[in-house]
Amino acid sequence: MRHDRCQCPPGTVGARCETDLDECRSLPCRNSGTCHDLVGGFRCDCRPGFTGRQCEARVDECLSQPCSGPGALGCVQRHPGSGYLCVCMDGWTGSRCETRSTRCRVSPCRNGGRCLELPSRRQCECPTVMRRLSLSLSLSLSLSLSLSLSLSLSLTFNN
Repeated sequence: MRHDRCQCPPGTVGARCETDLDECRSLPCRNSGTCHDLVGGFRCDCRPGFTGRQCEARVDECLSQPCSGPGALGCVQRHPGSGYLCVCMDGWTGSRCETRSTRCRVSPCRNGGRCLELPSRRQCECPTVMRRLSLSLSLSLSLSLSLSLSLSLSLTFNN
């Protein structure tokens, strides 16, 4: 009587190695990765933000230093799979902090005012005529206010 016994490769069993073991049964994929059973092994499809044979490693997109613009302060990794965010210096914009922002582009100043871009903010410079008008308005407002106040006082004394 002859008893030939097969030496089965990993992942298979049976007299003739005819049965494939389900390697996904042990849930080898981590971080909610999807397991695909293969003959003698498995493959994990990882969710965004994870990598590795068993989805064990978190992807840190900031390691590649994507925030390379001249206005970049740093990089912040968002929730796994959600990408990264570049932190820009004031006055810089763009996905990599590569564009100098022009705060005066939208013409925020009124009545002929000139927009000045300062390092951390914008400022409107009023024309000389508007400054005089503003001073005059302020003066006449305070005069009329004090006049009305004294008039009301004198009415109070007369009663």
